[in-house]
Amino acid sequence: MFIIYNLIGILITLISPIIIIYRIMIGKEDPTRFTERYCKYNEINNKDSLVWFHAASVGEMMSIVPIIRKFEKNKKIKKILLTTTTTSSANLFNKFNFKKTKHKYFPIDTNFFADKFVKFWRPNLAIFVESEIWPNMFKRLNSKRIPIILLNARITNKSFKKWIRLKNFSNNIFNKISLALPQNMETSKYLKILGVKKIQLSGNLKYYGNEIKRSKQTSFKKFRKYKVWCAASTHYNEEIIIGKIHKKLKKKIKNILTIIIPRHIKRVKDIVDNLSVINELLMPGGSQTTNFSSSFKGSNFSSNMSLVASASRSPISVGSKSGITVLDLRSGNRKEQFDNMGKSVPIFGSDVTSSEPLSGDWEGYLSRGRA
Repeated sequence: MFIIYNLIGILITLISPIIIIYRIMIGKEDPTRFTERYCKYNEINNKDSLVWFHAASVGEMMSIVPIIRKFEKNKKIKKILLTTTTTSSANLFNKFNFKKTKHKYFPIDTNFFADKFVKFWRPNLAIFVESEIWPNMFKRLNSKRIPIILLNARITNKSFKKWIRLKNFSNNIFNKISLALPQNMETSKYLKILGVKKIQLSGNLKYYGNEIKRSKQTSFKKFRKYKVWCAASTHYNEEIIIGKIHKKLKKKIKNILTIIIPRHIKRVKDIVDNLSVINELLMPGGSQTTNFSSSFKGSNFSSNMSLVASASRSPISVGSKSGITVLDLRSGNRKEQFDNMGKSVPIFGSDVTSSEPLSGDWEGYLSRGRA
């Protein structure tokens, strides 16, 4: 099965220039950094100890930020490498003031590029987040005796059924994981069947983080006057359905406030435009950017003012008087934004609670072999 997988990888490599050009055109690839997919870097890597994290995109990256911050304080760790696959995560990374940590894009998973990547970066420890299983990279890391940790591991029933169909292939991948830290019992069971030898149930990492002082800002106390419901991680066209539901509910519940948290922040303008046609649910022509802290001070909040988040500008923008709110929880301080909203809105993310993110013999893994 590895032969077939590698043949597919070679085919993808051959057509990858076309794919990358297309991705650049639609804004999903960085035209100045796409060569990182081929392990071409404009720098020289030294032999200092290095911990490598790989997360797919924004959500996974945010969940490990507290751990990265903790590792940055560890004097034994000289460098930290974080790889992701999306431009949105790369752009968000630039907002953090990490000193030891640098960001790169994850390479194409072929034997050639996996080998080239490991030889260049020479990690002491490789940590993959959630469902990031890369056969050739795992194989190369294992051959160099570099420990592999699957952090906040998540295997759904659907993905498990796909892996189990190729049991020998799957076992040959999963048995290379040195330690798996699943986020739930279901994943723990699946990982054991798939061949992981050492499993320690850790819970969902997104509920852990560093303690953050409560905001002195009291503007959100006004939310308590409203019946709030939240549509989180919405996708294309779902906001129109939510808007129509909101419109019907508002006939019976005058003080309803609907919060929309889109899955992809680049869609905010499209969401505003789409909702504006539903009987002026949102102000025609988009949103008017304003400062978050002053959004309520000079406003008559009894009109159910709508808010629209803008990732590229200020955290919150005024939209209209409809009572629909679109928020970007990836920018700014999520806990701080919602401190005073009570239990009306569920809060998820790495910066919500004050528990230690993980415990374990990290230094033991760091002291093991490297490339």
